Amino acid sequence: MRIGIVGLGLIGGSFALGVKRALPEVSVVGMDRDAWSVDEALKRGVIDTAADWPELGACDVTMIAVPVRQMQGVFKAIEPH
Repeated sequence: MRIGIVGLGLIGGSFALGVKRALPEVSVVGMDRDAWSVDEALKRGVIDTAADWPELGACDVTMIAVPVRQMQGVFKAIEPH
């Protein structure tokens, strides 16, 4: 199983760590508009791999963890995938 997370801040990062602790067999794929956040999440083991929109489309479940005002743009970006 693969779980995708859009937004690797406090909420998305905490969710990713919770998934990894509870379900170590699950692959956690992450994405954030801030490259530093993605690099830190990879370095700290918060996510297993970084993703772009097509890779998130291949996930079994994707959590959107972005500010409310950004959600409409995220949903439009995800729609084709």
